[in-house]
Amino acid sequence: MTPSDSPPPCVLVADDALGGFFALNGGRFGSGGHTVWYFAPDTLEWEDTKLGYSEFLRWSFSTALDKFYASFRWSSWLDDVAGVPADRVFFFVPPLFATGQDLGERFRSTVPIEEAFHLHLGTI
Repeated sequence: MTPSDSPPPCVLVADDALGGFFALNGGRFGSGGHTVWYFAPDTLEWEDTKLGYSEFLRWSFSTALDKFYASFRWSSWLDDVAGVPADRVFFFVPPLFATGQDLGERFRSTVPIEEAFHLHLGTI
């Protein structure tokens, strides 16, 4: 097997409007199974969702999202998110990992998703 034939260490499978990324583990996050991991922009850490890919798909279309994103909602979030094109994500100042200011009071604009990816992750 050549290096190009080997499976990738992870595969990005989704992103969110906050600049978070979901990746299927192919060994990048240890050998604990092929679960979906979430890069959380509020902690700058990868977190194991403990969901396989099929379970992740079901979860992503369920009301469980309300609980997952509860701390990331501000008064106009629904209207604001509806206006974000699929190839862009929010950029917050101060960033989500900074404490203090309420999310609804932070400056926010959108940036291309590739920019957010490279800012937070570089290459994985």
